[in-house]
Amino acid sequence: MVANSEFCRAPRQPTAFARLSPTAARACLIALAVGLFAFVAITFSPLAKGRADNPGRGANDMSLYQSVVARVASGEPYYDANADELRKQGYPSRSVFNRRTPLMFWLLAALPSPRLGQAILGGLSVLLLISATFAVTRERSLAAGAMAGCLLGGALLLITGDAYYLPVMWAGVLIGLSLCAYEMEWHDAAATLGILAMFFRELAAPYCIGALVLAVWQRRWREIPIWAIGFAAYAAFFAYHIQQVQSRILPTDAAHDGTWLQAGGLAFVVSLAQVNSWFLVLPQAFAAAYFAFAMLGAASWDSAWGRRVGLNFCGYAATFALVGYEFNQYWGVLIAPLFALSAAHAPAALADLVRASRLIAERPFISQALDSRTLTSR
Repeated sequence: MVANSEFCRAPRQPTAFARLSPTAARACLIALAVGLFAFVAITFSPLAKGRADNPGRGANDMSLYQSVVARVASGEPYYDANADELRKQGYPSRSVFNRRTPLMFWLLAALPSPRLGQAILGGLSVLLLISATFAVTRERSLAAGAMAGCLLGGALLLITGDAYYLPVMWAGVLIGLSLCAYEMEWHDAAATLGILAMFFRELAAPYCIGALVLAVWQRRWREIPIWAIGFAAYAAFFAYHIQQVQSRILPTDAAHDGTWLQAGGLAFVVSLAQVNSWFLVLPQAFAAAYFAFAMLGAASWDSAWGRRVGLNFCGYAATFALVGYEFNQYWGVLIAPLFALSAAHAPAALADLVRASRLIAERPFISQALDSRTLTSR
């Protein structure tokens, strides 16, 4: 009991913003206000993107994948079933990147019922929720941990529907677990989870490449071979996937208009932040504010683990600002852990900015209130 009490009352660590000069802190506050206004304004403009909350959005990837799993479970080869369902349901299928790698489909089809796969992913999600809450509490405060758990829980609640048929959902949960393993300094487990995420969906590759670069940079020689073996295995796996797909592409198969380089910008990234049960029932402006404060939290997080989360958050945000169609909004589940972990640090970052700006120097009662909240978190 004493240990738990001490854990919850760990001294509050200042964010990177605590070291700013008053002028720099005020500039950051102005930038936050301008950015927040701009992000929210985008959601009311013709630039706004996203249709995850639109009942009439058309073709549904989850129903497509559900049909493929059912056919594979009945004995059909995955690549034949996938190619046929893509054509039947009117999906573009000429590109290799329009056809998912088979791991999730093989897994769900091999189980007595796909619902067992939902239970497995649900169990992993609960483990992620507990791990993320614990990790953020240890890094910041009990309040921040609870906030991270609440925000992440909103994204993970999507599993109660049919989102467990999305390979990107599995990859997102595994990336989150990998990040939490890094916070616990379980580097071997973190690398293994990251590689597994990549096998579920290639969109996890940037996370894995970044983790390998950090392992080399920090000279963690034991972790590097795990990544090397994982990338070699994935290269062979993806080469097999390409060969199987190309042998089934027909001249009549449709292709997407344009390229994946859509440059959707901040509007598309905001739509990714909306892929959360809490924000799907609210106007998209709330997701825009969530994104802005997640950026603030990521920029202020001054620890080795925080820099890892922040680099991945910024890297994926920059990548998805360039790559992805509007209907790829569901990619938001991949980076949901990055949003939640970063946003949980925003209140402390904002408090440090206000303190560093000295805007409250002549208002002792506000300063005392801030100090009171700090003491409460100790």
